[in-house]
Amino acid sequence: MPRGDDALDLTRMVEYCVQHPVEGWEYPKDYEKLLGLLGGPQTVTPEHVDRAAFKRWEGVVPLPPRPRPDALTVGRRKNKKSMGSAEDETPAPQPGRKRGMPRKRARLEEDADFAEDDQEVRAAREEIEERINAASDSAAPTYIHGLAHWVAPPSLTEEPSDARIICVFEEEGCLEETDPFSAYAFLGPRDSPPYRPLHRIDHPLTSDISGWAENLRWAAEQTATFRTGGWNESPEHMERIHRIRVEQKWVSMEWLDAYPTIEQSLTRDSDTEPVA
Repeated sequence: MPRGDDALDLTRMVEYCVQHPVEGWEYPKDYEKLLGLLGGPQTVTPEHVDRAAFKRWEGVVPLPPRPRPDALTVGRRKNKKSMGSAEDETPAPQPGRKRGMPRKRARLEEDADFAEDDQEVRAAREEIEERINAASDSAAPTYIHGLAHWVAPPSLTEEPSDARIICVFEEEGCLEETDPFSAYAFLGPRDSPPYRPLHRIDHPLTSDISGWAENLRWAAEQTATFRTGGWNESPEHMERIHRIRVEQKWVSMEWLDAYPTIEQSLTRDSDTEPVA
C-alpha cells in the first residue's frame, strides 16, 4: 500500500474498503461519494506530482520474482496422477442421498445466507447515506489547492550579478537585514533595476501573508514543480503574478492557516460600532 507522498485520495479509499468490506463500494462508480464520506480530496502538493514521484522511485530495485516450481517436479506429479485408476478419481456418492437428487436444504441455507448479506449491505448503505447527507449539510465549503499550472513570465531579462545586487543593497537596503536576497532586504519588491530573480529570494516569514509574500510563494511553487525561473521582482512581473493568483484563486498554505484569524478579525471589526 502506498505511503507518505505516494498516497493520496485513492489510497485512503482503498484502505477504507479493506476495513469495511460489507459496504460494497465499487470503483469508479462510487468514487465521488466515498471521497465525500472521507472528508473530500486532500491538498495536492508539489511532492504528489509525477515528476516528484519518479524522482523518489528512481534507482529503486524491485524485489525479485518468486521462484517457479521445477518443471520436472510438476511432470512427476502429473505422471503420478495418471497412474491412478479411474475408480480412484470418481467421487463416491454420499450416504443417505441418492445420486442426482438436488440438495434442497443446502440451497435454502445458501439463499438465506445471501439474503442476510443483502440486508447487511442495505443497512450499511443506509447508514452511509445518512452520514454523507449529514456531512454535506454541516460541512462548510473548503478550499482545494489544485495542481500547479506552468505560466511563462511576460519577459525574459538577464539576471543581474551578485556584485551589483550587493552594491545596491549596501546603498538602499534595510539596515536591519544582512542578506541582500532576504525577502525583506528592501522591505518588499524593488521598483527600479536591478531586479532580483524570485527563485533566489529567501522564503518570507510564515506569518507574512502580504501580496509580496504570496507572490514569492507562487513563484517558489513554479520553480519547485517545473524547475524553471524567469520571474523577478519588477513591477511588471509583480502585477502579472497578482493577476494570475486572482484568476486561479490561488492562495498558499500559510494564508489558509492564517484565514481563521483573518475571518475573526473581520467579524470583530464589522461588529464594532463606530465611535461618534
